[in-house]
Amino acid sequence: MPAFLFAAAVPIAYLDAHTGHGGISLMRQVRLPLATKRLGTAVGAAAVAVCVVGLAMQEIPALRHDTAAAFADERDWDAALEPAREAAAMDPAIAPYQFTAGLVASATGDHAAAAADFERVVAQIDLPDAWLNLAAEQAALGDVTTAGASIARAMRLGQVRPSIAMAAGDLSLRIGDRASAVAAFVSAVAGRPSLAADPWWSTDPGRQALYPEVISGAIARNPTSAWEVELMAGRAVTSTPSAQPIAAAWTGDAIAVQVLVSACADNPLNIDLLSWCARVLRHLGDTDRAAAFTERVGLIFVGSAESTFELRVTQEGAAGFDLAPEQWATYTYRRPTPRDTLVGSLIHLHLE
Repeated sequence: MPAFLFAAAVPIAYLDAHTGHGGISLMRQVRLPLATKRLGTAVGAAAVAVCVVGLAMQEIPALRHDTAAAFADERDWDAALEPAREAAAMDPAIAPYQFTAGLVASATGDHAAAAADFERVVAQIDLPDAWLNLAAEQAALGDVTTAGASIARAMRLGQVRPSIAMAAGDLSLRIGDRASAVAAFVSAVAGRPSLAADPWWSTDPGRQALYPEVISGAIARNPTSAWEVELMAGRAVTSTPSAQPIAAAWTGDAIAVQVLVSACADNPLNIDLLSWCARVLRHLGDTDRAAAFTERVGLIFVGSAESTFELRVTQEGAAGFDLAPEQWATYTYRRPTPRDTLVGSLIHLHLE
């Protein structure tokens, strides 16, 4: 710990500054009485004991929280319940403890406790995941009006994260707020156009009815990706002429596919182009060649190749592409939460 090391360095520097080149101290040697030495030893031991107690008071709840998070990652909610509650009770000022307790409480059916936990989190930090989880718990308790307000708070910052925006749109639609649902879906699709190709839209009449409005809104929201939204939605690509070769390859034109693959070979560091080669080939069923391009992107980005996959909706489990919650808990509090930061009643996203 830098502060501790600095405190230790000061007396050493002082002694060094008062020592001659021959190693003989220039300071006058002071012989302390035996009683004074014993008192100093006792005071030092007491200080160490206080520090150890303080450290234990921090680390005991941290260890209990680590246990709860590990069980939550394994979906063993019953085993996670007790350590999650203990950590939250022992150190209520640490927001990740309350957050994990809320996830576990929701998974075990205690929506009132989960709502209370997430309320404590949002009182400390404006985390979109916590606001959206709170909205889900409020909806489960029948408080639709308050849930709508919490969704709006989640979208204030979460609109730039598809995992939040899609879940917010789905929850808004379920509580009868069509306008908020469309706005949230537009944000998600404009940010990640591959969501427009998800069959999930056609599996529910309500979603199917607002789908054209979502697509039109996403095209208007982000003109630079409008051509991709059109392509994913199955519309004619008219927004960007340069996208026509990709569009033709996506539809299975063999010549266009060969042109695209050749372009990727000629531009081995063009991440956008390499990602499209992987996506097009995987879309057409050529998984081996797609994997090769995904591997190349992963090498350039040191393990991250999520741009080479399509984003899709799933009913449970979270993808590893959205690192914002992990970064919040780990780098701000040094207390990692479970990897899946959304409660089970919300939709999740995954890469395929």
